[in-house]
Amino acid sequence: MMDEGVVQLLELPEMKLIGLSITSSFVGHETERVEAMKREQYVHVKSKGDPYEVLNSYLRENELQSNDRALAIEVYQFANPTWPDEVDVYIPLR
Repeated sequence: MMDEGVVQLLELPEMKLIGLSITSSFVGHETERVEAMKREQYVHVKSKGDPYEVLNSYLRENELQSNDRALAIEVYQFANPTWPDEVDVYIPLR
């Protein structure tokens, strides 16, 4: 598991959420775009307090920009879907 409150810069592996793989192709998706998405970079954090505040501070401090044309991903655990303490947040970068 990732350290709480530590922002990480990463590429997303294939993620299966609620039975749907968000980084694999299915009907209507362009395979090339899906494969390219797997190589895009994200910043990730799981923290006490507002994770978006933590991530946006990290972006400013490191002169990075989020991709405002892409969706952030919030991953909640079914056993404990508590905002914000138990949520993994991923923000895509430009």
